[in-house]
Amino acid sequence: MSKFNMNKIGNDKESKKEDVLNVKYEKIQAKMRSKANTFEALLQTLLLPNP
Repeated sequence: MSKFNMNKIGNDKESKKEDVLNVKYEKIQAKMRSKANTFEALLQTLLLPNP
């Protein structure tokens, strides 16, 4: 087995962990974005002059 293959096997678990973390991070980002959008919409509604 070449050195490269050994490294690839060793790094496989790490890259899987990284993928899971990236997915979790993306989900958190999406949640925060939707909360921010909701908040922004609320502010826009409050700041609009009443007709």
